[in-house]
Amino acid sequence: MTEDMKKMFFEKNTGRYTETLAAAKGYALQKRLSPKVYRIWMDGDRVIGEALIYAYGESVSTIKNADAYIAKQIKEVQK
Repeated sequence: MTEDMKKMFFEKNTGRYTETLAAAKGYALQKRLSPKVYRIWMDGDRVIGEALIYAYGESVSTIKNADAYIAKQIKEVQK
């Protein structure tokens, strides 16, 4: 992991990257779309990991579990 790495949220239907889960869901709801939000880790402009956390009107995973999943996937790739 580098210093440029950011943990953000990505709303698939609108294509928006946000700092908070509420903002990601809000953009989709404003456009009358069903939010589908991913937790993503970015290294600069490149997405290095993602996990679905909100879809179908309810939470699919916690942010903490999504971060643990992404960290595990990154460690496996680096081996």
